[in-house]
Amino acid sequence: MGRLRTRSAPSLALVEGGVFVDLSHRNVLLSSLIFQSFWAVNLMQDATNNLLTLVEIKQSIAAVFLVFLGAVVTRLVQPKSKVVWSPTHGFVFSVPAVNEASEVSSADAATEEPEQMSLPSVPSRTVNYYTNTIFVQNVGRGPAEQVELIFNFRPAHLQVWPLIPFVMNPVQDGRWSLEIENLAPKEFFSIELLGLIEPPDLLYVRSKTGTGKKIEMIPQVNLKLRTKLLIWGIFFAGVYFVCLSLVRVAVWLWAVIALA
Repeated sequence: MGRLRTRSAPSLALVEGGVFVDLSHRNVLLSSLIFQSFWAVNLMQDATNNLLTLVEIKQSIAAVFLVFLGAVVTRLVQPKSKVVWSPTHGFVFSVPAVNEASEVSSADAATEEPEQMSLPSVPSRTVNYYTNTIFVQNVGRGPAEQVELIFNFRPAHLQVWPLIPFVMNPVQDGRWSLEIENLAPKEFFSIELLGLIEPPDLLYVRSKTGTGKKIEMIPQVNLKLRTKLLIWGIFFAGVYFVCLSLVRVAVWLWAVIALA
């Protein structure tokens, strides 16, 4: 009788490089499978750790951003004072020193002809009166306390309107200060200066919370109500589209960071 021959299946094991080789012992194959299992588990653990680390980094970045955003919003919302000032008008009046204009009496005027009526004589001397107006306002949302205005020298004649209590005090180097206890938000006043010489310059404006800012003021046309509404409508529409674009960019960046 013919002899029955059987052929055993070759043993396979994984070696470095992912190549399977024929081994003669099955325990080697079992050891290789166990090694592959441990390698896969370690790989999954590394991936999980990396993912957790990335999530923690994103959370840290988000926390820092929220803290910074909260500080900025708090600073913007907190009411603060802001004092501004501007020299609005100045002029020189030439006034006759003595009234030398002769007047014709009504009786003489009735008897004389128009051609024979005497004309007023030109004054022999004039006096110059200098004026200057300074506008001051608290344009902030908080009260401005201890407002102080420093003049180059003491004004000859000074008037504040509307009526606000103030105090004039000398300071160093011959300067003079005008002090006001406080200014409410949006409150303003004007300082009218008058003298036979040019009024002193306003050198410095300060308050308890900061220094005043000099601005330029010009006459402005008072627009009609519908024109103002149109301008404000265009302004708010532009602000809305800008904010919408910023939100879309922020969402896109967040999605990119989340998928990274």
